[in-house]
Amino acid sequence: MTNHDNKNHFERPLGHLAAVVSQRSRGAVHTALTEAGISRRDLRLLAVLDREPQTAEALEERRAARRERHSGGEHGEHSHERHGGFRVGRGGHRRRARDGQGSDQAGRGILHRMTLAEKLDDLTARGLIAADADGTLRVTDQGTALRESGRASLAAVKERSTAGISESDLETTRRTLQTLASNLAG
Repeated sequence: MTNHDNKNHFERPLGHLAAVVSQRSRGAVHTALTEAGISRRDLRLLAVLDREPQTAEALEERRAARRERHSGGEHGEHSHERHGGFRVGRGGHRRRARDGQGSDQAGRGILHRMTLAEKLDDLTARGLIAADADGTLRVTDQGTALRESGRASLAAVKERSTAGISESDLETTRRTLQTLASNLAG
C-alpha cells in the first residue's frame, strides 16, 4: 500500500473501516476453519461438551434458556434472529447462514441450518462425540484433536491479523471501539 493509499484509508469513516475488518475477519476465520474441517458451531459444541459432558436434552434446555435471556431484550433491537436459514440483523439485512459443515445441505436445493439434534447426530457420525450408556455426550479423542486443530487455525488468523500491531495499540483499539459502541447504544 502506498502512502497515498494509507492517507485515503484513514479518511474513511470508522463504521466503514470496522465493517471491512469484520467482513475480512469472518472470511479469514471461515476459510481457516473450513480448511481444518470444522465449523464455528462445531467448535462451540465441542467446547461446551469438553467443559461439561451432558445429554442432548440438557444441551437443548441450555440453548432454550440462552434464547430466553436474549429474547428478553438484553440486546434490544440489535439482537439477531434466525429466519428460514438467514440471519437477520440490524436494518433487516439478510445473510445466508454459513457454518461450514452442515449448514448448507447438499442436494436439498435449499439452505438449511441443522437443528441441534441434527448437528449432534452429525458430530456423532463423524466420530467427534459419543454418548455414554446414560446418554451423556462426551468429546472423543478425534473430536479433541479436531477442536485443537480448529483452535490453532483461529490462533493463526489472530496472529496474522494483528501482525505489526503492539499489544498496547490493540488494547487502545479495543477500548476505543467499546466506547464508540457504548456511545451509540443510545
